[in-house]
Amino acid sequence: MINSSFGKIPKFLPDTVLNLSKIVKEDKRSNVINATVGFIRDESGEIFIPKVVQQAWKQVKIEPATYLSPKNEYEWLGAEDFIQGALHLILEKTKPEDVASLGTVGGTGAVFSFLMFYARIVKKPEILLSSPTWPNHTGICEHLGYKIKTYQHAHDHQYNFEAHAQAIKKQSAGSVVLFHSARTHNPSGVNPTKHQWKELAKLMSDKVAFFDAAYLGLDTSVTEDSFAFNHFHEQGIPTAVAVSFSKNAGLYNQRTGILLLPQKDRKQALGLQRMLNALARIVYSSPPAQGERVMAQVLSNSQSRSQWQAELEEMNLTIQKRRAIVAEFMPRLGFTSKQFGLFSMLPLNLEQVVELRHKYGVYLTDSGRINLGGVTTKQIPILAESLSRVMNGK
Repeated sequence: MINSSFGKIPKFLPDTVLNLSKIVKEDKRSNVINATVGFIRDESGEIFIPKVVQQAWKQVKIEPATYLSPKNEYEWLGAEDFIQGALHLILEKTKPEDVASLGTVGGTGAVFSFLMFYARIVKKPEILLSSPTWPNHTGICEHLGYKIKTYQHAHDHQYNFEAHAQAIKKQSAGSVVLFHSARTHNPSGVNPTKHQWKELAKLMSDKVAFFDAAYLGLDTSVTEDSFAFNHFHEQGIPTAVAVSFSKNAGLYNQRTGILLLPQKDRKQALGLQRMLNALARIVYSSPPAQGERVMAQVLSNSQSRSQWQAELEEMNLTIQKRRAIVAEFMPRLGFTSKQFGLFSMLPLNLEQVVELRHKYGVYLTDSGRINLGGVTTKQIPILAESLSRVMNGK
């Protein structure tokens, strides 16, 4: 405990990943490689912002000071054309009037909003998380009082379907199972196939499916990446989806996110919407407007939507190319070429991770997670040489 003007408070350490970003900025070596925070970089080393999003920025006007408050007949909280556009693309088979939705403070806000809501209606809520998972999943659930259970998500760098299925079977009725969408699991880079998603859905009849779609469109396409949550909803499983537009649109500090909760009918959706609005009111009142207006421009017509998806697919190919080159330079890391999305877990201990930083200016997280979305093709030979020296004890 430490003292403050408010009394004694627990001692907190700096956030590991965010603190690493500060350390990277202070490293003045010319060949520094930052593979920590989940930024996507293009081949020039700049943060990836799709051209169609950049064009939308130029079209968005600063509107008079006001709040994004519920206005339409569905009482959605957020910019109506943004939510309509997201629904059309992500839950394409579901009627808009059957969906409760919140514009949120980024994808993190969407995750928090759903878990806060569910903790209000269920006493002693339980949740199943993968191990490993995004640290904020654990942090949010602990903060909200969830009983957390985990399973080993990967084995030998491959998705561990049996462990996942067995863990779901053991969960009590009404518990939440948190899934990472598509194949873009953070941090392992492995997740269910379409067939395996269907098998998992059969185990979810008395449970709640919550999808964290932080990397929507960064596996195959937005439509393909949305398969699992559409399938679960169609099977009658209570389903919630948290979507971030940080990675796939470059709207990191605009904090643009959305929470989607498809329901059986409009009556259910409206009742749920009013509760969600009430909870949002006491936490953040109204979502950030500018990012929603930018994405509304992108999502509101078929041409810009198609351009956005084409740019995402091109970036996916670039990341898969980087993975293939890593595997070519280092056959012992060949598993990375069979994984998807930004991240992979490398077989490194903390001592080796620290050695990479100090000797070679290569920054990974303490766990050995590497963000291949943030490493350019030109940097890979340097990365591979540094990894080889550390892993071989040279």
